[in-house]
Amino acid sequence: MLKVLIACKNLSTVKTIINKILSEQKNLQLIGISNSLAETKEIIFKSEPDIVFTTDSHIITFLENNVNFYTPKIVLFSKNEPFYTDDRIMLILNYSMSFKEMCKHISSFIQQNVTDSKRELATNMLNELGFNFKLTGTVYLLDSILYASTYKGSYSFEQLKRDVYSYVAKQNNTNEDRVKWSITRSVNVMYDHLNRESYHVVEKYFGLKYPKRPTPKLVISVIANSLDN
Repeated sequence: MLKVLIACKNLSTVKTIINKILSEQKNLQLIGISNSLAETKEIIFKSEPDIVFTTDSHIITFLENNVNFYTPKIVLFSKNEPFYTDDRIMLILNYSMSFKEMCKHISSFIQQNVTDSKRELATNMLNELGFNFKLTGTVYLLDSILYASTYKGSYSFEQLKRDVYSYVAKQNNTNEDRVKWSITRSVNVMYDHLNRESYHVVEKYFGLKYPKRPTPKLVISVIANSLDN
């Protein structure tokens, strides 16, 4: 789940954002509501939300000047800004836009920017571990990691085939058995190219001692969880 902070002074607007917008986004988790910069700062430093929904443009300046350890995405609701503006960091939505339009733009913003950021990070991790992206199983593995990270709490790692591989299979027009076999092969190929000297990368990520072999479940769970840290 993607962590959301609502920074807004008007309680009625907060309720509207929750009831009309957040309730329509399945992969968002509300972690806090703030009505001042002080409260916003406290929640950001404590919980590191992925997205900040706000009606106060001053928060943008606050984040630029005070938060340098990570970059949350911003959804700004405004009466004065252009009707619709979207970049990799910020989405601006004018109040005159319908809730249906807002939800559509927010979904696209999350998919294109938040999810893509996690995809890039997960890809870098898999490359560091030595996974071969020419193998279909590595692509399935990446899809599994991103699904596990985004929909945390709505699946079971003990039931990977049922809860995760079924989703990946549907996305790739294949079946769960094929996904499972391909991911297992990808993990085995990665492991088979390691030796005692290069095994330190596996130790770094998974805390395993040579020559223990990482399992697909371990790879997916550890990397998925690390994307939120």
